[in-house]
Order: sequence, then C-alpha cells, then structure tokens
Amino acid sequence: MFQSAPDLIELLLSAAGAAAPSLGPDAPGDALYRFEAPELKAANHRLDGAFWPRSGEAGTPEQPAVLLEVQMHSKPGFKHRLGAQSFRFFHLHPKVEHLAVVVVVPHRRLNIGPARLPQQLQAFVDGVIWLSLEELGQQADLDPLLALLTLPVRPEVQLKISTPSILERQPDLLSTVLTILFERFPTRTIEEIMVIAGIPTDQLLHTRAAQDLLNLGRQEGEARGRQ
Repeated sequence: MFQSAPDLIELLLSAAGAAAPSLGPDAPGDALYRFEAPELKAANHRLDGAFWPRSGEAGTPEQPAVLLEVQMHSKPGFKHRLGAQSFRFFHLHPKVEHLAVVVVVPHRRLNIGPARLPQQLQAFVDGVIWLSLEELGQQADLDPLLALLTLPVRPEVQLKISTPSILERQPDLLSTVLTILFERFPTRTIEEIMVIAGIPTDQLLHTRAAQDLLNLGRQEGEARGRQ
C-alpha cells in the first residue's frame, strides 16, 4: 500500500495526531513523499570510555552509567555519530535506566556539528554534558587530577605555575605529567620542556618511571623532529 501510495503516510500521521493531512495532487509525479525500505547496515562504534556504577547496570539518578567521549579536533559529523553510538549502547544494554553522556572538548569553539539539527537529535544533544578544558582551567583551586586534564590546552606561559602546583599536591602524577608534555611538545628537547613546565631537573633523578619516559620521549621527539 505505502509503496503504491506513499502520500498515505500523511493521513496516518493525522490519525495519530502528529500532523494535519496535506495530500498533494493525484498525479504521481506530484507526490509529496517517496517510499523506500532501506537496509541500515551495522556500524562499529568504539567508545572512549564507559563507566558502570557499583549500584548496578541500571544506574540511579545520583549515580548513572556514564559514556565518555574526548573530542579534541574539529569533526563536523561528531554530533550525529555521538547520537548513533549512544543509542546503539542503549540497544546493547537494555537494562540501563540512567545514563549520562559526557564529552570533553578543548573549547566550545570546536566545530563538531551544525547549529541546526533534527529535533530528536537536538533533544539528545541538549542533554549531553559538555566539558570545556579551557573553561575548566579557569577555575580556582582545582583538584590535581582535574588540573592534569587541562595541561594540553593551557597557554604555555601558565604551565610553569600550574604544573609544579599539581606535582606539589600529588607527586605521584609526575610520570603522567611528563607523558602529556612530551605529547604536546614533540619537537622540544627534554631541557626545554622542563623549563616550560617549571620542573627542576633533579626531581626526575629520583623516579625510574620518569627516566623511562624521558628516554622514550627523547626517541619519539627526535623521530618527529626528523620527520
């Protein structure tokens, strides 16, 4: 029926109270709708992170299951993909009742999709928790772990203050700090990175993990520098 008379969907929507009937002319070439039955192929979605509450898979309003995505570069189709993979997650985990979707971005100026979205997708996007690292870095007295997240986006002139502050409160984060700084400044020398971050060189001599990271960072930096 719908294949031979696709505009019948208008009457069906009207009967359901979703829209008023607005059938077009009788001529087939003037039909308002075109009918097809497409096959939606399955797409592979790899989530950056899924966090399950100890209360159980369903979650609670106070402690929901959490999907985490980290998007540091512009990607115009990101919002559509985020919606698709989040609802795919619901499909695979039907017991989930409370879900929070968290997206970490460097700043809110990032192009991750059009301003105008389909109504249903916009409703989902409006419920997403968007975390700007730039705005997070402007908060005072951050927890060391939160401050650690801001190192990739902090202005270089601020690193000499923020990095020692993190290590003073939580020295065990030294290896992670070095990993982030090596990734951010792949062509800088170890000495230059230490100066930028305000880390005394002798502080590194007491940590085997830091020495291993220094050697790895030096090799990667030299390789990228040659490229």
